[in-house]
Amino acid sequence: MQQYNFNLQSVEMYAQQIFMMHDRDRSGSLDIFEFPQMCQSFFMQIGQQKPSQMDIMFLMNKFDSNRDGRISYMEFRNMLYYMGGQRQGMGMY
Repeated sequence: MQQYNFNLQSVEMYAQQIFMMHDRDRSGSLDIFEFPQMCQSFFMQIGQQKPSQMDIMFLMNKFDSNRDGRISYMEFRNMLYYMGGQRQGMGMY
């Protein structure tokens, strides 16, 4: 997976707003169809190139901790911290 370096404050500033914008059915999680657009929106918001489709699928698999085919907000937030370079202590988010 490509290394993504961005200011981790971006997660706090934009993650929840972007998640809610893409959770159109208000289920509290995003499916495999909503997830790529959400990732792209976050990276557009912070002015960086969007992740590759391969990275998006890798991340969906890695951070769907309960394997339900959906990404919750906490899973999304943990994923962003991981992508931003914070590899340790992700469970505290």
